[in-house]
Amino acid sequence: MKTLKWSTQSDLCQSVLSKSGGLFHFQGEAIPFALSLVTTPQRGASPSPSSTSGGHFLWISDEGFLNPAALVARRVELPLSRLIIITPPNAKESWSCAIEAAQSGLFSYILFRPSQTCQGSTGRILQLASEKSATCVLILAPVVLPHWVLKASIEGA
Repeated sequence: MKTLKWSTQSDLCQSVLSKSGGLFHFQGEAIPFALSLVTTPQRGASPSPSSTSGGHFLWISDEGFLNPAALVARRVELPLSRLIIITPPNAKESWSCAIEAAQSGLFSYILFRPSQTCQGSTGRILQLASEKSATCVLILAPVVLPHWVLKASIEGA
């Protein structure tokens, strides 16, 4: 697992935009950078969610919300026609939703904002599901996760 400052973007872009999937953890000022990654028009054979030829992405958060004005201000272009939002009632359910979504293989990206951390085994299940389905799960929260389940942890400046 790599711990990077968000300014070191080249290796990270290659990892997130590759076909291999996996868990990527973003904190602080690195979160807008994470959101901009999903609009980058390269991801091997899978289309970017912002492209005209398909590709849906999923937002899961048990607290908080996706602020459209902030996305526009940061020039993150997430097309609403390809956005699916899930708001589970608690953190445990949000982790379950993320696992089920990764296991389905239906999404190129899962933008995941849990309010609490999970057990190590839950993180491992999510890691294996995301790698098997080649789904990139971008965890956008200051939760603590075991380092061995993450491909990279990216901290803001």
